Amino acid sequence: MLRKNPRCCVEVDRYEGPLRDSSPCTWEVRYKSVICAGTACIVETFEEKKTGLNCIMSHYGGTEYPFSEEELQRVCVVRVEIREMTGKKYGYDSDQS
Repeated sequence: MLRKNPRCCVEVDRYEGPLRDSSPCTWEVRYKSVICAGTACIVETFEEKKTGLNCIMSHYGGTEYPFSEEELQRVCVVRVEIREMTGKKYGYDSDQS
């Protein structure tokens, strides 16, 4: 499906807790959100897959992992080339009137 139509949208939200009010029906949520639009590209070479997967490993505190060709054959890695990005936050002091 991505090969036929590579346009995509990626959203990442960070929930940061409730904003309590006098009535539970008027509670709100503190959050941050980023939405990116772009083009998805399936990574084909083992070297590119290794680079992408090790970037994720590094982000989460791991070390570089020597992925085998068998492991890399079993996984699909998708790179998103971001064209535009927007962000929003709600529930912080500067957001409230």
